[in-house]
Parts: sequence; C-alpha cells; structure tokens
Amino acid sequence: MYKSIVYDFFHKVLTWGYFILIKLVRFKSEFVGCKFLENSFKTSDTIFILAPGSSINNYSDIDFRHISKHDSIGINNFIIHEFKCSLNLLETQPKDFNYFNLIREVKKLDNTFLYKGYASLNTKKFKNFLNNIKDIPNEIKKFYFAKDAYAKGYWKEIDENFKSKILNKHKSDFIYNYISSLNYAVMLSYKLGYRNIVLCGFDMDNKYFYCENKKYETIVKKYDLCIKSSNNIINDDDDKLKEIFAVLQEINHMLNSNKNGNISFYYSNKILSKFFKEYKSEK
Repeated sequence: MYKSIVYDFFHKVLTWGYFILIKLVRFKSEFVGCKFLENSFKTSDTIFILAPGSSINNYSDIDFRHISKHDSIGINNFIIHEFKCSLNLLETQPKDFNYFNLIREVKKLDNTFLYKGYASLNTKKFKNFLNNIKDIPNEIKKFYFAKDAYAKGYWKEIDENFKSKILNKHKSDFIYNYISSLNYAVMLSYKLGYRNIVLCGFDMDNKYFYCENKKYETIVKKYDLCIKSSNNIINDDDDKLKEIFAVLQEINHMLNSNKNGNISFYYSNKILSKFFKEYKSEK
C-alpha cells in the first residue's frame, strides 16, 4: 500500500510538471479531470466505448443512429470512422504516424479530444509528447489534457482504499491509467457515474476496420495504417489480458451490485462473451 501511495504521489507531481510545460507551448491548454468531464460531457446513463476492431465493419447505419442517442468514447484510430463520438481518447503518438494530419484528413477538427498517458520519464515517449503538443492543430477548439494518474501492480493486490480512490470521483479528480486504453475508458466511465458501459470493436486481435475495408484503402496507404509496427501488441500478452479482464470483471460486479447496470458488448464476440452479456436494446 505504501509503495502505491508514493508512486501515485510522484506521478501526479510529474503530471503537473508536464502540464506546466504544455502551458508554455500552448498557453490556452486546459487540464481536466472527472468533475469537468461529468459536467460538460455526460448526458445519459449509458456510454458506448468504440475501438477500431474489424467488427466495426458489421455495424449498420441503424446501429450508429442508436449509439448516437447516448454518450460515446472513440479510442485512438477509431477517429478514422465517419461516426462522430462525443469524446475521442488519444494517447502519445509517434511523430511519423502523422496522427494530427490524419485528423485533418478525416475532417474531425471539430471533435472533442482527451489526451492521456503523456507523463512519462521514457526518453522516446517524451520526444513524441513534445512533437505532439507542437503538432496539435489550432483549429481543434476542444482539446483537453487529462489529469493523469497511474495505478501500479496486480489489480487483486491493490489495496481496496486505493481502488476506491481510483474509481471514486469524490476521492480523486484524477483519471487513472492501468495497462490499456480499454481499462482507462471503462474506469473513467464508471467514475463518471455511467450505469451501462457498452464495448464496441474490442475484438482483442490485431485486425482493424480500416485495414479490412477497401473504403479506407486510400487513407490506409497514405498513412501506412496497417503496418505491423502499429498493431496493438497487448493483445498478444496473455498476462496483461488477464489483468485487463480482472479490472473489467470487478467493475462489472460493482455496476451489477450498486447501480443495477453492467458492462456489455454490442456484437457477438468470442472473448468478451466469456465475461459479459451482449447488449440488448431496441435499435
């Protein structure tokens, strides 16, 4: 417990230090936490979290019209899709990925972005971070930097009081990173008070909707979007996958017990169906 507290404290100090640097480069930048996001973003009890898995190609216009009636978070390269999410979650990007030019290309400059996972002592990631804050288009009016914090260690070994801090906005306004963007988005959604969390496009493999659909062929070639180095290697790490699901199962239990809600998945999914129910609603 003591190590978690010390690690938590120093990483928050590091985050504040990074944000001072951000303000020097982009003085109008905003540093936001859970309370801000709840007040300015939350409009419903259900949130859809959309990843760029290839199963997204199976979604119809009717599906997206249904999703649009609720809040939604798009993860990283989901930005390529025509659907406009309520919030786009973005993490530090290598400069040669040209992510911000990609945002221009797909005409998503009017979207809302939350940038997370930037406070790192890793030299390569720090360089990417500096390039990112210089490359953010000024045309994006709603670009926010998250109050980033980090949870460390095996989930089952984390003290319950510290878990409460991670998941309770009244105990901490910071948003906690833990292993993956999936964990981040689900923990954030729980902390913002959503009752139902619906997972879309989390296929837990290395196939993406834009690589499997010729409609995106031009942009895929222009930005080398389907090269092997851009694959999500976390899907190949069984230990990390177990940790990811340990978090999700606990949050699902809490939603069931405290809010009569749940985590569900939108379409048939072999991996997610082992842990969660399929989303049911009139579409």
